[in-house]
Amino acid sequence: MEQHSSLGTRIKASSAQSSASGRATVVLTAVVAALGGLLFGYDTSVISGAMLFLRTDFHLSDLQLEFAVGIALAGALLGSASAGYCTDRWGRRWMLLVTAVGFGLFSVLSGLAVGLVSFSVARFFVGACIGVASLAVPLYIAEMAPARIRGALVSLNQLAITVGIGVAYFVDYAFAASESWRWMFASAVFPALVLLIGMIFLPESPRWLARKGFRDRALENFRRLGRGEEAEAELAEVESALQEEQEGFGILLQPGFRVAVLVGIGLAIFQQITGINTIIYYSPTILRMSGYPSAKAAILAAAIIGVANVLITVVSILLVDRLGRRFLLLLSTAGMGVALALMGAAFYQKAWKYRGVLRGHRLHHFLWHRPGPGHVAADFGDLPHQNSRQSHVAGGAVGLGIKLGGGGNILIAPPRRRAGGNILDLRWHLCGGLHVLLRLCSGDQGPHPGSD
Repeated sequence: MEQHSSLGTRIKASSAQSSASGRATVVLTAVVAALGGLLFGYDTSVISGAMLFLRTDFHLSDLQLEFAVGIALAGALLGSASAGYCTDRWGRRWMLLVTAVGFGLFSVLSGLAVGLVSFSVARFFVGACIGVASLAVPLYIAEMAPARIRGALVSLNQLAITVGIGVAYFVDYAFAASESWRWMFASAVFPALVLLIGMIFLPESPRWLARKGFRDRALENFRRLGRGEEAEAELAEVESALQEEQEGFGILLQPGFRVAVLVGIGLAIFQQITGINTIIYYSPTILRMSGYPSAKAAILAAAIIGVANVLITVVSILLVDRLGRRFLLLLSTAGMGVALALMGAAFYQKAWKYRGVLRGHRLHHFLWHRPGPGHVAADFGDLPHQNSRQSHVAGGAVGLGIKLGGGGNILIAPPRRRAGGNILDLRWHLCGGLHVLLRLCSGDQGPHPGSD
């Protein structure tokens, strides 16, 4: 009896050790993949400080500077449009490997650019990598994670994006004194190399392998991820879901998905066109206009607000399940509407000379965006990933939302300066109005992430 008891104890201990090792592998996998999100945020934001020096070196007009900033958005639109097909055709892991190479290569080429044309070509392909990463990273993390921690690990991607934005501001600040804008772009090669090396040693998505008919490899990867005795059952569940798959966008209009898809797409578009990217791309420029004595000082002020953005992301992740998505969405959109209206009024009244006022409005805007449109829109976008029975619509629904959101980003992001005047005040009044519209359109009923 003692021998049987001892054997049972050893088996339980071995099982617990295997489970702990599997959880560690899953978390490490999510952290490495989330570097794609960090690069997303970094390459989106790094142009904000670099443009202060890029414009002088390349002798750019207002229109040319706007093109240099906006070309990455066009690349992101192309990347997001092709990401669904590419990840389904060649696999999630391989596309993350390709994306890591692209981030590193074209970030270096951005830093080596000799003029507007070569710079724009490099930034276009950086944007394409951003578009692919916006789909491939959360999809890969969701398909690798067990259901009980899937939502938390997918949220790691959103945190990584905001960390990337903050890191870019501090890198810009580090090179601002020497005006080394080339290193601002080229520095992205370091996290890209870490992502590349890490993905070499990580497994392919078991779900993708099962879809392609590689059942034994899928089962092996489930076990490698610590599923243990649950591996067979989880693989069977995946195979059952795959048998129910339907191809094409038509499934998105079926009664079971129509409302959720429309809400998700609406949030994706609204959270782009309500002004956040104008703030990210032009933070140091706006602060420079508000009276900061140097480009370095303006970039430091932007970096401090970037830190606040990271902190409020952590808070929103902790609060979103407790307070509810709709409550946070309504509260934050109201706050953002007020912040944007005040920023527009500041420019209209020439109040940007009082830099504390404008900086406070910008901080207010960041604090309200992240817990509401920034986080809730991401939750709706990741909803198909977080539910294995709905994962057959993930590529179509999320891809469509990303494409339309990217289109909205292109429309609203580049502030135009014409005929000696500045219409940033009009742009921000418009964004504030869009927030009011978003609040009015947020009805009492609607799908809730995590519900069936």
